[in-house]
Amino acid sequence: MFDDLEDEPAEVEEPEYSLRRGELPLLERFNIPEQEIDWVEEREGKLLGYEIKMSSKKVKAPGGWLSAYQEASFEVINSDNYLKFIS
Repeated sequence: MFDDLEDEPAEVEEPEYSLRRGELPLLERFNIPEQEIDWVEEREGKLLGYEIKMSSKKVKAPGGWLSAYQEASFEVINSDNYLKFIS
């Protein structure tokens, strides 16, 4: 039944990246700028994306978020408005 299998295991090629070194293969291999949303919620069929920052510095929504979810909202939570967010 398994006569056609090799006696020795096949050699495994090492990947070009290592998750242990903290590399992000898809982001690096395809040169996609890193984009993230810190918190995403769904309410009544709508997506709400949140970026959480300690400073009050202005932050723009990631372009990938806006293009993929055109009806979604984006808000920055910071030291000025976090109490409203957590209550």
